[in-house]
Amino acid sequence: MPDPAYAVQDAIFDILKGATDAGNAVYDEVPPDARQIAVAGHLFPRITFGPSQTVPVDEEADANCGYDPTEVTQEMNVWSRRKGYPEAKSIASQVRELLHGTTLDLVGFRMELPLVLRSSDASLDPDGKTHRVRMLFETRTSLVDSG
Repeated sequence: MPDPAYAVQDAIFDILKGATDAGNAVYDEVPPDARQIAVAGHLFPRITFGPSQTVPVDEEADANCGYDPTEVTQEMNVWSRRKGYPEAKSIASQVRELLHGTTLDLVGFRMELPLVLRSSDASLDPDGKTHRVRMLFETRTSLVDSG
């Protein structure tokens, strides 16, 4: 059975890649070495996918171990090493503008509700130089009837 969280992530990736000041630095997992980073052009700023969660909306779907309908929550992170928060917050604002209220084109699923930004928080990483804006988006999906 297809996974609605993956379908949502894939659609978000397509929207964000190259559409913000982070450029093509949109990752599920940040490249581990400098050669791969060089392909993207830079390490910072960047956008990364964080954890996602799927929760069946009703008990029937839960009892059938199904995904129909399902609430999907996706964490997105914006990272910057510029002094202060302006760059990270600016890119987070671009992400919000691109995603909030959007009906994503999902493979195998349809959106029952548009993507909504539920929360956003900015923090300084423990390294003392990396600024992060964590954003939580939520939507509701259901399987596309294949019959």
